[in-house]
This record gives sequence, C-alpha cells and structure tokens, in this order.
Amino acid sequence: EVKKRHPEFYSSWQSDPFKTRFPGGESYMDLVKRLESVLIQVEMSTRPVLIVSHITVLQLLVAYFRGTPVEEAWKTSIPRDTVMEVSPTTGG
Repeated sequence: EVKKRHPEFYSSWQSDPFKTRFPGGESYMDLVKRLESVLIQVEMSTRPVLIVSHITVLQLLVAYFRGTPVEEAWKTSIPRDTVMEVSPTTGG
C-alpha cells in the first residue's frame, strides 16, 4: 500500500532507509542528531532513567546500547507494551 500511495518515498526508502524522511516527518538520521543530547544525559546519569517514547526513538536507543550500527536500527524489533532495562557498565 505504501508503494501505491507514496511511490517516491517507497523508492527512496528502498535505496536508503536511514536517510529517507517519512512523509511529513523526519528520517532516522534526523532523529539521531536530536537524540545526541539525550544520550549524553542518560550516560551521565547515576540514577535509573525511564524513557517512554515512540518506536523509532526506541529502535535507535536499543541499537545504540546494543552496539548495533544505528543505520540498521530500523530493523530492530521493539515489542509493544514492553519494559526494557539497560544496565550501565564501567566506562559507559
């Protein structure tokens, strides 16, 4: 259905999903730039941090903390209505 309704977007997504902007929205790359300050705050925190967000943000954060390339974050499966715990390690 996306291919029929938004052929230009679909073609762009097929060639580069990380840099392709969603219709009326932003790309994964745009979001990475926006999340940089959040990541710094999370990594500097000495107390637990709760993040409640949209799936795209969660995909990027999970990819980052797993050490997965953020360019592949769109492939990360995020179950609905799930709590995930990330434990800090020495040195970040």
